Amino acid sequence: MLIGKKRTRKWRVAAVGALLAFTLVCVGSCRKAPSTQLDLSVFQKEGAGKEQESKDRFECHTRAVQRTGFDPAIRPPEDPSPMRAEEKKELEAQQFVERRKQQLLYNDALKRCMAERGYTIIDH
Repeated sequence: MLIGKKRTRKWRVAAVGALLAFTLVCVGSCRKAPSTQLDLSVFQKEGAGKEQESKDRFECHTRAVQRTGFDPAIRPPEDPSPMRAEEKKELEAQQFVERRKQQLLYNDALKRCMAERGYTIIDH
């Protein structure tokens, strides 16, 4: 019975360690590149299955990227040049605003395309 408790304890310690490592990695990556993507809910058109919705969404994504020149899946490159902290914060703020504008244009193009195909899109 003692052996089973030791194994369970080791498993718990390993699970907690893995969860902690995953959390630290996620937090670190989230700080580096804040997400500007807006949440969109897609409601299926009458009679469309999940496969058709996925196909339509991909085609509309491709069209929205072509029309706006913006792909939300691509992260902007980091500027490696040395600069003061104030300059860096100002540059990051400007980049965030520009990315947000591009995201809104992309979302509008995506919503228009999906609406043309009979879907209902809601921003959150």
